[in-house]
Amino acid sequence: MTIDPVSDIKARLPIEELVGQYCQLKKKGRNFVSLCPFHNDTRPSLQISPDKGIAYCFACQTGGDVFSFYQSIEGVDFRQALLDLAERTGVTIERVAPASTTEKDEKARARTCLEAAISFYQQQLKDSKKAMEYLTKRSITPDIIDEF
Repeated sequence: MTIDPVSDIKARLPIEELVGQYCQLKKKGRNFVSLCPFHNDTRPSLQISPDKGIAYCFACQTGGDVFSFYQSIEGVDFRQALLDLAERTGVTIERVAPASTTEKDEKARARTCLEAAISFYQQQLKDSKKAMEYLTKRSITPDIIDEF
């Protein structure tokens, strides 16, 4: 299991390897080029930079890292891309368990306490003749006082 699965996946899955699974790559210096799969490309406008870990199409301005490319080509959101690429690369992702019943009970009790405090202070405000005179002098209506 890894602390940073995104970095781990990027380290294990070079951009040129992923793009090469969907496109025919041609070596051009330190980079690769290909026809872009995101538009009707007639000349190689997709450039893949292994050093930077990105692919970018100079015709349709689509680009990004392995996650962006995979999301675009497969039509999935980041969460699904993360899960799929983790599976491909053997990266284990820790699944976060939903909040336990105890945590939910604590939150409910805290909410009840806050609601009680709100009611108490609202009543204190209404019981204070001086505070109510001040608010009335400031043209604050009883409806506004009740709301806030």
